[in-house]
Amino acid sequence: MEYEIKVGKNVAFDEDIPSFDVTLVAWDRFGGGMTHGRGFGVTKAEAQTIVKKQVRLYNANLTYTTPEIEQFFSGGE
Repeated sequence: MEYEIKVGKNVAFDEDIPSFDVTLVAWDRFGGGMTHGRGFGVTKAEAQTIVKKQVRLYNANLTYTTPEIEQFFSGGE
């Protein structure tokens, strides 16, 4: 089984108070993926903590839903 951590913006994402969703996706050998919510509507600091823990536990690849989220989450504005 392969694992992937996806970080995306929450539906209630606001520029003043940004919130993120962190999801673990478990991919099976047939190409099907099962999602597991790891953080819903969390702050950037909380999301970074969740991501670090999940990447370490599952040896997962980190992906972002959009390039803008990647830039913002990685430190850029």
